[in-house]
Amino acid sequence: MLLGPPRPWAAGTTAEPDTTAKAPLRSDLSATGRSTDRGFFPIGVWLQSPDHIAEFKGIGINVFVGFYGNLDQAGLAKFANSGMPLIAGQNPTGLTSPQRAAIVAWLAPDEPDNSQPNGWGGYGPCVTPDQLIASYKSLKDKDSSRPILLNFGRGVSDIHWHGRGTCTGQTETYYPFAIGGGDIISFDIYPVAGYGGRLELVSNGIDNLKAWISKSGREKIIWNAIEAVPITSGDVPTAAQERAEVWMSIIHGSHGIVYFVHQFGKNSDRLVREDGIFNFPALAHAVAAINAEVTGLAPVLNSPTIVDGVSVSSHAATPIGTIVKQQGRATYVFAVAERNNAGSATFTLPGMPSGTVQVLGEGRKVTVSNHVFEDEFDGYGVHLYQITDR
Repeated sequence: MLLGPPRPWAAGTTAEPDTTAKAPLRSDLSATGRSTDRGFFPIGVWLQSPDHIAEFKGIGINVFVGFYGNLDQAGLAKFANSGMPLIAGQNPTGLTSPQRAAIVAWLAPDEPDNSQPNGWGGYGPCVTPDQLIASYKSLKDKDSSRPILLNFGRGVSDIHWHGRGTCTGQTETYYPFAIGGGDIISFDIYPVAGYGGRLELVSNGIDNLKAWISKSGREKIIWNAIEAVPITSGDVPTAAQERAEVWMSIIHGSHGIVYFVHQFGKNSDRLVREDGIFNFPALAHAVAAINAEVTGLAPVLNSPTIVDGVSVSSHAATPIGTIVKQQGRATYVFAVAERNNAGSATFTLPGMPSGTVQVLGEGRKVTVSNHVFEDEFDGYGVHLYQITDR
C-alpha cells in the first residue's frame, strides 16, 4: 500500500454517516489473527483519520488498518467510543492506555519487500527476513495477546516488479522466510490502476502467498488490499470490477479485505483526498453493497472449506475459480470468472440432488440435473450459489 507522510488530513465527505449504527463493532481476533467470532469477516480501510469513522462505518467498514503519525490518547478514544476496532503501529499509548482494548492487532511497517528509502533521496534493498523476524519478536515481547499484521507490496503477485530493487525476483529465497514477521500476512496490488484491469493478479498473489506459507511450515492468516479509488486520477474501478476483486480474493483464500481509498494527483505528487472513495458516490455505493453482501455471508465464509466439493469445466479462455462452504442444511458455491472473457461453466457436485440452485443477489435460480448445473459468466463475473438440502 502507499504511505503518505503523517498528516492530519480531514477532507469532507459526500456520504451520509450511518447514524443508526450505535452498537459497538466486534472483531475478536485471536493472537494468531484468526477471528473467534464466526459472524465477523474483517473489512478494513487503510490509514484513515479517526474523524472518518462514521462515514466508513456507514459503508460497512468494520476495522481501521493503520493510524497516521503516532497513535495518541485522543485518537484512540475516538476508536474506543465509536466501537471501531483499530490495527495500529505499536507504541506506549497503545500498550498502556485504559482504552487499548480498541486495538485488535499491531501493524508492522508497510511493504518491507520493496526497496527502502535510504535517507538521501534514494533507495536501498528490501528489509531482510531476519530483520522482519527480529521486529516481530520485539513486538510480541511487548504484547503477545494481539496478532501482527504484515503487509507486502505488489511483488507478491508481480514477481518481476522493479520496485523491489536488488530484491527483484527474489521469491523462493525471500517470502517463505519473511512471512515469519507476521501472523496475518497481507499484500497489495491494484490492477485497475496499474495493470490495465488484469484483475487475476489479485488471485495470483493470494495463490503465491498460500504456496510460500505452505513451504514455510507455518500457519498464517491471509488478508489483502483492494483498490477502491482511481489512485492517481486514472480509471475509476467499476462496481463489477470491485466485486470481482473482493470475491476473487475470498474464493482464493483471503480472510480479510482492506480497501485502499487515498486519491492522489496525476503524478502521485500530492494527496487530493484521504477518503477519496467519497469523491465517487457510485463507487462508494457499490462498495457498501459488496460489504453488506460479504458481512451477511460472514458465518458461511468463516465455516470450513469443503475441499474438492465441486468440479468445474469451462472454456480455457474463461477459467472459473470456486470455493465451497456449508452451513446448516445449505451448501454454497462461490464462483468468479478469472479472465475478462464471457463464457459458460458446468458445475458438478457429487451427491447433490436434482432441484434448483438459488443465485444470491440476482433473483434467479438454475436447474440441477444429475448433480450438475450450468451457468453463464460475464468477463470477471461473480455468481454466489446457495443449494438447500431438501
